[in-house]
Amino acid sequence: TASAEGNRIAQLLARTDQSDADADVVRSAQLIGLSRAADKLASRRHSMRPDVYERQQHELYALALEVLR
Repeated sequence: TASAEGNRIAQLLARTDQSDADADVVRSAQLIGLSRAADKLASRRHSMRPDVYERQQHELYALALEVLR
């Protein structure tokens, strides 16, 4: 199931070149992987301290932004 955090990362795909099938496949795959990691982390949210969860989600988003640079 997609989480809000995973969707936030997935929305960054709009900043990649999607003009043809192979336009930006490497960065797109990296963003999809980070989105899935955020979803997986969200599924474990209730077993984590809130500050740890927020920090880890923030780190995933920061990595996603780095993919776009």
